[in-house]
Amino acid sequence: MKDDDVFAVLTLGLRTPPQSYSADALSLRLPFFFAGKTFDVTIAGTRGDSGADEVRSLYATVIPGMHPRDLFVFFQRARFVAGERMARVGNNFAQVSVYDLQAVFKPLETARELAYQRYFQPDAAVNQAAEWFRRALAVAPPVALKGVGGAIPAQQLLKQLNELDGVFFGDLYQNIKPLLSASPEIQERGCRLLRNYKNILTSMPAQDASAVLVAAKLDQALIEAALAQCLARSIANGSSESVTAVTITTHIHALETAQAATETSRKLVGSAAKVLRTMSP
Repeated sequence: MKDDDVFAVLTLGLRTPPQSYSADALSLRLPFFFAGKTFDVTIAGTRGDSGADEVRSLYATVIPGMHPRDLFVFFQRARFVAGERMARVGNNFAQVSVYDLQAVFKPLETARELAYQRYFQPDAAVNQAAEWFRRALAVAPPVALKGVGGAIPAQQLLKQLNELDGVFFGDLYQNIKPLLSASPEIQERGCRLLRNYKNILTSMPAQDASAVLVAAKLDQALIEAALAQCLARSIANGSSESVTAVTITTHIHALETAQAATETSRKLVGSAAKVLRTMSP
């Protein structure tokens, strides 16, 4: 990971699983503040059946409080069983059983916990399971819904999975923010990280970026105001020779078009734009 990278994606997997075992890769998003830290990730091949006894065992397992290393192993086991169950049911959701719902619920719950604890990045298989679960909830018999605590807790889990990107970007911003008021050298790094942070958001479809900001409880205007302060500080210190009138105008436009969520943030962007106008070459 480079010094200015906001995060890096690390994908781990077994090149050759043992015979009769299956193993899918896992992806983690390593944030910049994890640089230099170590933690265990266990990749394990899985096999077994997806019968009622196995599903009951999985569903009875308490996820909160489980050690992250055990979470990784459990997730791989639960994902295998869910895949078998979903393949068996297909799109015949009217016939979905309590064991089918429980089998798919568990890897989704574990994926959420891994994302919270170790920044696990849900992959296509998790997203597919979430979509299958969403469709199954809409038509599943009441007796099956009771097996996962009812429709409301199940819908809450899906909502939390949808907001994982927001939680991740919220954590990133909260760890960048203190750097912006530290020593000058650290401030410079914080500004570079914040610029890259915004670039990542800008590269997303507008609807996705908006959803991330909402889930992260972030105000776009505050991000733009912080970037404007970075630019103003750089100009004042004479540390940025490449700043042109176009650069400043671009920042002013970003400030003026930013969606401010509060009156405080509206005042901040207005003040920042006023400062930049005085610095235009």
